[in-house]
Amino acid sequence: VYFTPEISSVFLIIGMNKEIAIWQRKWEREKNARIQAEAILEDKAFELFEASELLKKNNEDLENTVEQRTKALKESQRRLETFISNLQYGILLEDENRRMMLTNKAFCSIFSIPVAPEALIGADCEAAVHEIKNLFVDADYFVSRIDELLDKQELVLGDELYTTDGRILERNYVPIFYDDDYIGHCWQYRDVTQLRLAQEQIKLSEEKYRG
Repeated sequence: VYFTPEISSVFLIIGMNKEIAIWQRKWEREKNARIQAEAILEDKAFELFEASELLKKNNEDLENTVEQRTKALKESQRRLETFISNLQYGILLEDENRRMMLTNKAFCSIFSIPVAPEALIGADCEAAVHEIKNLFVDADYFVSRIDELLDKQELVLGDELYTTDGRILERNYVPIFYDDDYIGHCWQYRDVTQLRLAQEQIKLSEEKYRG
């Protein structure tokens, strides 16, 4: 079959138009796919932005909460330390590893410790016991009784200790628990020498009058 140049040109134009149409459809599909992808990315970016802003706000709120609670805890600690430092009997607070956490002037005075209470924080209390045991009439009992109380981890009030210089000390042992976990203990020492002497005088007077 013979086609004139005009007809051949028509076929060529038709073929080119079809190819153009195919490319146009392909381009439209790619364009639509790109638009959809951009829309998805835009949505995801917006969601990510919102999540980022929410996380930022939560972090700021958490930082503020931590800061406020830290200030409150420090204030509570300051008040507690002030209260303990002004007590008239000796206080010694140890952690579960027998490291000194807190003490006061009365404690240092009772045991003739020539340093400020703050300087004792972190000291090894087990070693300190052996350093001061000779202040007591029965040094071995002083050490063994402490070990006994620590092993039992039970509240004990009114232990009496006799020093080599004639004093009578009353000691309380208070174990400290948090959610059933043992986290340390508190020793309370009080010089009751004058009180015991007064009680003895009263006892003698009562016996005298009964006689």
